[in-house]
Amino acid sequence: MFSENVFKQLRKTVKDKERQAIKDKFKGFNDGLEELCKIQKGWAIPDKEQRDFIRQAQRKVVSEAYKAFLQRYANISFTKNPEKYHKYRPDDVEDMIERLFDTSA
Repeated sequence: MFSENVFKQLRKTVKDKERQAIKDKFKGFNDGLEELCKIQKGWAIPDKEQRDFIRQAQRKVVSEAYKAFLQRYANISFTKNPEKYHKYRPDDVEDMIERLFDTSA
């Protein structure tokens, strides 16, 4: 009886730790993206060709990684408030990247 209770508690703790780790990953991405956009909002790359190349490269890397991340955790119930962690859709992320390095945006 004691060992069953300990095992159940240990299993719950592992699940809680996993849920917190997922929350931390979402929070880290959200905070990082927001900080990146805040910092780079004032930066400009006047050469359109270079600006487009950098945006395209960033969009590809970040968007693909974010989509894979979302797919990985899509069926995992890790929070009662998913909107707090799913702040951005992949299209939103791409739009944010598209506005980088252009002070007129």
